[in-house]
Amino acid sequence: MAPILLPLLVSRNGNVAVVGAVMAAFNLGGLTAPLWGNFADRYRLHRGLMLGGLLVTAIALAFFPFPPSLVIWLVLAFV
Repeated sequence: MAPILLPLLVSRNGNVAVVGAVMAAFNLGGLTAPLWGNFADRYRLHRGLMLGGLLVTAIALAFFPFPPSLVIWLVLAFV
């Protein structure tokens, strides 16, 4: 749902360049998955890291419609 909702939310308040930047940050955040997987394997934190990641992602998506700043949108999309 996030790849569909993020551009829709941003397009209401920004232009095409802003939508592209937010989607780039979203995809860049996805590229960090191997780092998190390596961390989970090394310290055997699979459940805790999964739960923490889901909570952080849910919080970021909950706050995503509210910030008026591009920088905050980029940080939330990266998360």
